[in-house]
Parts: sequence; structure tokens; C-alpha cells
Amino acid sequence: MNFRRAEEFDAEEIVILRKNTFEKINGKNLAQEVLDVLNKKNGVLTILDKMKKREMFCFVDNEKIIGTGVGQN
Repeated sequence: MNFRRAEEFDAEEIVILRKNTFEKINGKNLAQEVLDVLNKKNGVLTILDKMKKREMFCFVDNEKIIGTGVGQN
């Protein structure tokens, strides 16, 4: 597993990872309407904006993003 700074080209994969995480983890306790709002608020443009405002990192295994994290600016 590698740890690297997220790049713009990672945004779509990060969105998919977050959507899957919301559904698998939060889906057990939250209504579908809430999940829909979370997914809408975590689209590609939002992720790109977050990348500009603070450091975002990716945990990568076999060239697949398996996790993300943010640093503080």
C-alpha cells in the first residue's frame, strides 16, 4: 500500500469510494434520503474544491484508491 497526495484525476474514483462507503457503512443506520444527500454533497466538483482548500491524500493498493484522508492547512 502506498500513501500519496490526491490529484485532480483521482476525484472520480474518490467519489465512487465515498459513495460505496456511505452505502455499506452508513446505509445500515441512515435513511436512503440521507444517503442521497451525502452522495450529492460529495460529487466530483466538491472533491476538487476540497483538494484546492486543503491537502487530500490517497491510500493506494495495486493502483486502486482504498482510502482517503485530509491534512490541515
